[in-house]
Amino acid sequence: MMQFAYGASWLDAPTAAPRELEADMFSGFYLIYAKAFVSPAEMQTTLQQAFNIGDYGYNSPNHHGTPIQRMAAVVAGGKVATEYFGGLIPRTVDAIRQRFYQELRLITAW
Repeated sequence: MMQFAYGASWLDAPTAAPRELEADMFSGFYLIYAKAFVSPAEMQTTLQQAFNIGDYGYNSPNHHGTPIQRMAAVVAGGKVATEYFGGLIPRTVDAIRQRFYQELRLITAW
């Protein structure tokens, strides 16, 4: 329902990329949330893995985002987490998803 509430047309996207990039953002959010348990090296590994699983299959329905988009989504998720824990956005799932959508618009052309 968030897609409709915030004007996202992810369900109509020609590829899986918007949904996958959102999942990458949740990964970045969690890394910040769990930073007491995650070392900088583990964060770097996560960013490298996100980059490595990107693809350039723009016309494929299985396209999950380019390497840069995937890595940027993880970073964006961390940025949103920092805003969330810093009290800059409301502590609701809706607020997180709205910020994710705003970040996704910066990362992609959707």
